[in-house]
Amino acid sequence: MILIVGGTKDDILFFESKIRNKKHETILTDDFHLYIGNIFDQRVGLLCNVHSSYLTTLVVHEIIKKYHVILVINVGYAVSYLDNLKTGDIVLIRQTYFGDVNFTKMQHTMLAQIPSQPQFFASDGYVTQLFSRVLDNILKAHYVSGTLVSLNKVPESKEDLRDIAFENTVLGRSINVVVDTEGAGCALAAHIANVPFVAIKVCERQITDRLTVANYLKVLDKYSNLGKSVTSLIGEVSRNDVRIGK
Repeated sequence: MILIVGGTKDDILFFESKIRNKKHETILTDDFHLYIGNIFDQRVGLLCNVHSSYLTTLVVHEIIKKYHVILVINVGYAVSYLDNLKTGDIVLIRQTYFGDVNFTKMQHTMLAQIPSQPQFFASDGYVTQLFSRVLDNILKAHYVSGTLVSLNKVPESKEDLRDIAFENTVLGRSINVVVDTEGAGCALAAHIANVPFVAIKVCERQITDRLTVANYLKVLDKYSNLGKSVTSLIGEVSRNDVRIGK
């Protein structure tokens, strides 16, 4: 199964409209809902409303244990840390960090690193190449490569990342940095289970701005390209019949 995780119900609506033979299950408690069906010939699971990376790690890991998950894809909206990204920009994530983790007083531990875990979680190289091919050749869609940073709160200002930010950089990254509330949790769960992970986001706003109706409509328009890229990716995986991550 390919697991698609969004922060909210809106993040998975596109995929819910595409899956066939849909059924519903609860995971861990009645608070978490997994929708299972097929896109092309591939079994797909849709998960949303797992707010915070803490909960996301638990729920995603439980799904990975219960089902034969071959790939975790984190989708949805994120906010830009700097002004180089505009509302509606698609960001294909190359690396994912926790934005509120600091164990640097422990020996051999770097900023944003959970002890015994990597400092950041790299997106699967093979899947990232497939995404790039789909966006370039099939959709002809503009996108950028970027870095995802996850907080366990809704990002509202640069001050929220003060512990990992230095002179307009976040952990040394100066461009195409986006912030969400669940991506790192997905990445950690996938890493622990040795399952490939990738994330693709639409820039909702800059971190210092508030979302307007006009910007929200622009995001929705661009989000269809994100949805098409993910469904096309699933088709590519099914047609290539390869073992992801190898």
